[in-house]
Formats: sequence, structure tokens, C-alpha cells
Amino acid sequence: MSPFSAPSPTPQGAWHPDAGEASPRERAVAASVERAAVDAGDAPEIAAAAGRLAAAVVAAEARGSTCVSLADLPPGAVSTAPDASRMIAHRNDQDRSPVRDRPLVLDADAGLLFTARSWFFQERLAANLAARLGEAEAPPGDTLARLFPDAGTPEGADAAAAAAGLAASRFGVLTGGPGTGKTTAAARLLAAFLLAEEAAGRDLAGLRIVLATPTGKAAERLTASIRGSAPKLDAPEAVRGRLASLEASTVHRLLGWTPLPPERGGPFRRTAENPLAADVVLVDEASMIGLELMSRLCDAVRPDARLILMGDANQLASVEAGGVLAELVTAGEAAGPLAGRVFHLRHSRRFAPGGAIDRLARAVLAGDDDAALAQLRSADRDALATFTPAVRGLDSEAIDLLQQDDREAASLGEAEAFRLRIAGVRVLTALRDGPSGEAGLNQRLLGATAPGARTEQPSTWPAGCPVLVTRNDPETGLSNGDLGLLERPDGRPPEVAFEAAEGLRRVALALIPGARPGHAMTVHKAQGSEAHRVFVVLPDRDTEVLSRELLYTALTRVADRGGERGRLSILGPEAVLRAAIRRKGLRRGGLVAALSAAPP
Repeated sequence: MSPFSAPSPTPQGAWHPDAGEASPRERAVAASVERAAVDAGDAPEIAAAAGRLAAAVVAAEARGSTCVSLADLPPGAVSTAPDASRMIAHRNDQDRSPVRDRPLVLDADAGLLFTARSWFFQERLAANLAARLGEAEAPPGDTLARLFPDAGTPEGADAAAAAAGLAASRFGVLTGGPGTGKTTAAARLLAAFLLAEEAAGRDLAGLRIVLATPTGKAAERLTASIRGSAPKLDAPEAVRGRLASLEASTVHRLLGWTPLPPERGGPFRRTAENPLAADVVLVDEASMIGLELMSRLCDAVRPDARLILMGDANQLASVEAGGVLAELVTAGEAAGPLAGRVFHLRHSRRFAPGGAIDRLARAVLAGDDDAALAQLRSADRDALATFTPAVRGLDSEAIDLLQQDDREAASLGEAEAFRLRIAGVRVLTALRDGPSGEAGLNQRLLGATAPGARTEQPSTWPAGCPVLVTRNDPETGLSNGDLGLLERPDGRPPEVAFEAAEGLRRVALALIPGARPGHAMTVHKAQGSEAHRVFVVLPDRDTEVLSRELLYTALTRVADRGGERGRLSILGPEAVLRAAIRRKGLRRGGLVAALSAAPP
């Protein structure tokens, strides 16, 4: 008898092998666990059910969850396996210990099933954070008041309150949408810590501050933002100079990633036994960090150090399993150990509060497709956000805008012209492949700008073509997601110009591994960037990749430029747009429950 019922509709993220959804890996896991269960003495039907449950958890992890809820599985799907199988260890709020001898762990109180590995990292992270919730010595109140002179405004009040709360604890979360001033508030907070050191007569260099992000591109942006904020602070030159000297690193580089196996000291050199030499650790874009990496990062931060996580919990989550930032924000909004440790910034400077983009973003996050379509179809031509159920006009409109930017850039200095071109027009898509994916759109737009040019033939790319870096390269110092502009100087091989702290730096095109045209890119690649004119191209048919979080991330890339408002165009079938808005990217996790159960 099959331990699963006949095929039936399942929630997003649930796994149902009879519906033909299992991947080869999931089927292999099911077979392996079933064999182990039989060898351990399980009855055949119980062993088969345990195997299928193991595959269900693996499938959930592939979709970003760290566990599967038994309630999400079809009625009768689990048989009695959770109670009877020797492959499943049972835990509850009183016993949350690690599991070493069984592949699966059932949180009996929450009805959540984990792999033993995910359970280990979840419980370790929860215990680590719970131990950090003690108070810390905060800078004097007049120091914060000095650094937040705009505290009398709604925007400034939020930031000042967040800084005061973060300063009083060894752990905290600062969250908010794009353009809400998270890094500006963070720079002021770091300056407050430095001013407190100065007031105590200590050397500023003695306060060890570490900045980290999940990607190289995000690290560059955080470094530039902190350095850009430093000169504007009401602080001594020594404090401003110390801030300007900070340079962000990727989390992997910070932790000392190595390909060595655990028994030989891998995968990271920095651990609880060999922690970071840091007093303050500030992590930006934390929504992009999965469960295992976040657990390892927290392990490597000394218990007496300050740890501050920043990010937008509504944006796309990490590629790896786990929606840690979103779970922490949820925990902070409830009565529990994180209450008062999560701080929200709500006033965006990227686009007008209450304006078209803001109203559209709120409708998308609420899953209200009718309100979102009504906003996009508004007769108010100042709406600045439009919807077209076809992609036909993309080529001419995008190219016209690019040419307008070229004409305007001709009268600007080199750095200003570069920024105008690189952040002028952005075409975003959910997919990598296909006509409406990154590859197809890049070929389409490249062909429109240079007839006969091919994406796979760099020799055919015209000068001015945006070039996207697709993987980190230590040799050139370029990071996955970097965007530059192709130049074809007389008498020299083609080069790509990139923005750098000292101006523009140029790298030979031939030295950039995996370079490809950057007219269009996936929303994942665009995370953290902004542009004045954004086109979002939807596929012809609905796909599970589409979600309200993806749309929100895409549409909030729009930014005003000077006195000119940014504009958004969404192109594609209405049914696909509605389906994406209705679909919430569900990531199951047990971190909130684990935090509540963790001892202080």
C-alpha cells in the first residue's frame, strides 16, 4: 500500500511524488532513506513513507524552505511514519538537542520536519542569538542627538529611535525598504560608537569595526555608502576618517572560506573557536543570507561583540535554504525574545512616499492584484508606472531612452556620464533563458542597437554596450553582478569601464571571465541596484519563479534622478502578472519557534 494518497492539489512548496514532481535527486534520497529504514527494522510501508518524507524535505529545501510542514502534505500522505520510523528523531520545546544518528528531525510541537543538518544550524543560530540579547553600553544620548539632527522629522525620528535601540544591545536588526536610509543610519551609529571611544580617551583604531555583505557587489555598495556618509557627519575629522577607511567584505571572505573538508579545518577558518577580531560587525543585505551561512557567521562573532543585521525582509530571499531575516523580523513583531530588537525605517527617499511606485509596491506586497492593476492603468499620467500586455514596444522605447542618455552624457564629465548611462535604463526579467529571459532579451536589445551583433560573440558588441560580470574574479577584483560599459579605444583591445572609489577603472574585455551583455538581467542580479527607467518583462506563461517578492524587488529598483521622477513599465500577459502578485514566496522555517524555546 502506498503511504501517499492519490494525486491532489498541494500547497506551494509541498512535494507529491505521485504528481510526477520529484526530481532525480529527491527520488534517490527517498530510495536511500527507505533502504536505511528497512535495515534499521522499519516495516516496509513505514520505511517507504520515511523515504518519501525525506524527499519532501529535500524538495522543500531546494525551494528555499528549511523544513516541511506535515500539514502541507496531502491528507494521509505521511501514514504513521513520523511516529513509527527509526529514521525520524523527535524533538520539542523541552528537548532541542542535535541529532547525529538519524537523517530527519520532527519538531513535534510545531509539526515541522527537518533534515538533521538544517535542524542543527537552526538550533545553533537560535541559541547564539538568544545569548546575545543582553544589554550593551550605549553611547551618551547627546552623542546620538548630535549625529541625528533631523530627529524632529518623521524620517529622522525613525532612524534616531532605531540607532538608540541598536546602540543599547549586542544584537539588533535594522530593516526597511529601498531608499529608507538604512546605511546612512548605520554610518551615524558607527560614528556614535567611535565618538564614545574618543570621549573615553581610547584610540579609535582600537574599536574594531567589520562590514560584511553576501556578495562582492553589495560589499562595494556598502563601502561607497559609508564613505559617502562620513564627510556629512557632525564629528571630528578623526572619526570621519576612520569611517571612510572602512571597507566591506563578503561574508565568505570574512569567514575565510576554504575548500577543505570539516575534518581538515573547512569550510571556514573563522569559527566559534577562532572568532573574528571584531568589536562591531555590521552585515548589510542580510535577506540574501541563508540559514547555514548565517549560523556560521554568528558562530564567528565573539559573544561580547555587537552584531547588527540590515536588509529589506520583503525582497527576494537567499538562493540557499532559509529566510532568516524575514523570520527575525517576524519574531521581532511578536511578544518574545526579539521584541524591541527589530527596528523599521519606513520613509523612502528613492521614490515619493504615497506616489505611484510606493502605492504599487504596497499593493503587490499585500497580494492585491486588482489594486496593483488599477494603479498601473491609472489615467493620471503622473502615475509613472504603466502596464502593457505585450513586449512589442520594448526595443524601440528602451533604445530611444538609451540614446537620450548618450546625448545628455556628452556634456558631462567622465564619471557623471558613466553613472547616467549605467543607471539610466534597466530591463529586468525573472528568467535566465527563453525569449523573455535574460539571454533572449539581451540578444533582442543587442541586435536592435547593433544589427548582426551576437551575445556569444564579444567581438561584435558595440562601444557603449553594458557588460555584466557573472562571477567573482580575484585577478581583476571584479564581482558577480558588476556592470560596466564597453569601450573600443583606437589602437588598443576593447576595455570595460567600471566605477571605482577613485573614479573609473578599466579592465580588458578579454580578461573578464563570463562577461555577457548587460542590457537585461535577472531581478536577482539587480538586487541592491537602482535605475531611472525600469522595464520588467514577464514570461508568456506563469511559472513558480514569479512571486510578489520578485515583483516588489524589481519595481523598487526605480529611482528618481535629479528633479526627474523615475518611471516603471511592466510588460507581459495580465494573467501572468496577476498570478505573480497573488503568489507569496512561502519559505517554511522554524527559527521563530526555536528562538522562543532557546534559553536566554
